Amino acid sequence: MKRTIHSRYRELALALAEEKLSAARSRKAAGKKAPILSPQQIKQMEQYIEECSNTPAADCLAFRLSYLAGLRAAEINRLSIADLVEKDGSISSTVTVRPTVGKGKKGRNIPMHPKISSAVERFMVLHPEMPFVTFSRQAWRRGDPPRRQSITAWTNYIWDLYRRAGLPAHSSHSGRRTFITNLARNLGKQFSLRDVQLLAGHAQLGTTEVYLEPSTNITDLVGRLK
Repeated sequence: MKRTIHSRYRELALALAEEKLSAARSRKAAGKKAPILSPQQIKQMEQYIEECSNTPAADCLAFRLSYLAGLRAAEINRLSIADLVEKDGSISSTVTVRPTVGKGKKGRNIPMHPKISSAVERFMVLHPEMPFVTFSRQAWRRGDPPRRQSITAWTNYIWDLYRRAGLPAHSSHSGRRTFITNLARNLGKQFSLRDVQLLAGHAQLGTTEVYLEPSTNITDLVGRLK
């Protein structure tokens, strides 16, 4: 009984410490946008995950859900593998963000990129009994029942992953900003910013515009006018 109480106090202390650390990082980043990822930086991050992560399949899936589906850190944290597969266990064609997962209790469906599909398949092979995209590594290593990673622990984990990969300026929001910016830059004639807004899960188009990184070659954009 004493050991159980001690463990509970220890967990609460760790959670409080994580919360304070996360808050300190948030204050430091206040007023600054998370930088978007260049193709080379995406390659750098994925290479680090493959070579250095203890759970490369899980980290790769979570990373791809950020920059190829635009999911928020909290959405990735709340996502279950069931949201990525059909009832028969086959890989779904969409990433299903249920209302209980999406911000403001709003759901959406995002077409699944082939790279996410391959990452889901690999995850399911290496972690067949794991129902969560982000899970407690400590519980997993001990062989305990699957446990979802706390949002604070997950946010700190991805921030530290960027840092160890040599991208200290990036954060859990970088993938989402990359997704939204890349969509906007590839709209062509068939699509509009309204489509980007829907995929991002924003209530207002103005919110989507805040996420966009301006081009360094605006002259070329005007030159394309017919």
